[in-house]
Amino acid sequence: MNQSLTITAQGPREESFDWGRMTWLLDADICAGAAISLARMILEAGRAAPPHRHPDCQEALHLLAGKVELRVGEEYRVLEAGETALIAAGQPHSLRNPGRVPALLMIAYGSGARRYEALS
Repeated sequence: MNQSLTITAQGPREESFDWGRMTWLLDADICAGAAISLARMILEAGRAAPPHRHPDCQEALHLLAGKVELRVGEEYRVLEAGETALIAAGQPHSLRNPGRVPALLMIAYGSGARRYEALS
């Protein structure tokens, strides 16, 4: 990308899952040449996003509302609203919402075409 500013005309892309939904605000599919991905995630109350990893990039999670349990490798951590976690590339991780209300997160990835690998 040889421009100093790109405004995307394409709107966000929604993906729904049994645990909640992802609203993709920016990635290489939305804006050709994007070197990062940005999404808003809703994790429904009592639900969990399954274990996975991104072998090609870091992932930053910022919790806007609610509470989540984050597992990275064998380490568990409860995140409260206003906290941010940075997950190293390739690290297995998962999220669970133990609360009674949906959790709202902003998620950024260090790749515009991040890879997702589901883990059992």
